[in-house]
Amino acid sequence: MTRFALLAPLGLLALAACAPMEGTEPGMPQAGGTCPAAKYKPYVGRNQSTLPAATPGEVRRVVCDTCAVTMDYNADRVNVVFDTQTNIVEKVTCG
Repeated sequence: MTRFALLAPLGLLALAACAPMEGTEPGMPQAGGTCPAAKYKPYVGRNQSTLPAATPGEVRRVVCDTCAVTMDYNADRVNVVFDTQTNIVEKVTCG
């Protein structure tokens, strides 16, 4: 019984750590970020080969919809996701 009483608060603490942070939404630029996602929104629905070359200093990640990517968040990075079979750009997000 005492073992449960000691472990229960640890379990609640672990669950609280998984709760989303208020005011953050995945794929949206955060304060201080310079993500140029709006620049690439017109390419949604077009072939990924039509994307212009990244400008110097721009952090851009062009990946297929089935590719493995890191889950780190970079407020300056724009992510361009395209369909593997058609090469059509599906979405553009920040992060």
